[in-house]
Amino acid sequence: MPDPPMPAVFALAAKAFDVAVVALIFTAFS
Repeated sequence: MPDPPMPAVFALAAKAFDVAVVALIFTAFS
């Protein structure tokens, strides 16, 4: 399978995951 688009998708998923983790920690500590 061709994987040129994979790095962009992975970066987007990692960004969304980081945002979700930060939101979870923020809600847990507020």
